[in-house]
Amino acid sequence: MKKFIFSLLASVTLCAFANEEAPDIQEGWRSLRKDDAKAEKIFRANIAAAQDDSERFAATLGLMYSLRYQNKNAQVVKEIDTWLSEHQEATNNQIAKLCAFKGNALRDTGKIDEALATYKKGFDAKSEDASSLDCAKEYMWVSANNNKTDLTWAMYEASCQLPQAQNHAVYLVYGGWCMWKINKAEEGLKMLEAAEKISEMLPVHKEALYRNRGYIQRYLTKEYEAAVKTFEAALPHCTTDIQKAVIWNNIGGTLESAQEYEKALEAYKKATAFNVKGWIATSAANSVKRMQQKVDAGE
Repeated sequence: MKKFIFSLLASVTLCAFANEEAPDIQEGWRSLRKDDAKAEKIFRANIAAAQDDSERFAATLGLMYSLRYQNKNAQVVKEIDTWLSEHQEATNNQIAKLCAFKGNALRDTGKIDEALATYKKGFDAKSEDASSLDCAKEYMWVSANNNKTDLTWAMYEASCQLPQAQNHAVYLVYGGWCMWKINKAEEGLKMLEAAEKISEMLPVHKEALYRNRGYIQRYLTKEYEAAVKTFEAALPHCTTDIQKAVIWNNIGGTLESAQEYEKALEAYKKATAFNVKGWIATSAANSVKRMQQKVDAGE
């Protein structure tokens, strides 16, 4: 009974907004990450009060962000399924955008096969904007992380043919990482080279670009000197201590692989100098001990 009353009150509130001016939708966007529950209410109110489908869809996208940030993944899936069933005339762009949200929600709840099928649906929509490439990127990322190498490669072959592929920085940068994961050095380096030509790129993507290239050079092509320089090129684009620690840890690992133990020790020490916790702190600290033993032994 309490759930029924709450649902009824919520419905009455939303219906009221259909006849009144809804809260400014920009306030919803400003509230994201600060007060996601507030943002959710604002976006729901704007959905109810929307005068046309474009306004309604814009508010729906905001709602998806607010739900995702609150880890309401089951609700994301439910809302999107309902929206798609009620909008048979949905555009390819809309389908691809919503499939990216739904796929991520399914991924985060461990439903990997369902997530991949959803990303594939978004990719197959062949949106006029970059939304289908976003789905392709996520598909490759999830399949590579779950050792579904054939699926990753098949999506790469299909997605790199899209017109937007060579101008989509995030797709290229994270696609390069996926190629590293499935041992496709040449293709990964090509994607990262194309990404580097894109002038407008956020620091986080530039850091990932050089880090991913360094992975390929370190682990696949065994070009240790080049890998060290590439990892060093990532450092100016690091914006957090954990990013810096990861890069220095990789520099240390590359130098260790090249049997330059004294230099590796100094790099690992730099990795431990940042205020970070978790696996990276443990890895760097253990590496310092290991390298110190090798240096002391004269290796």
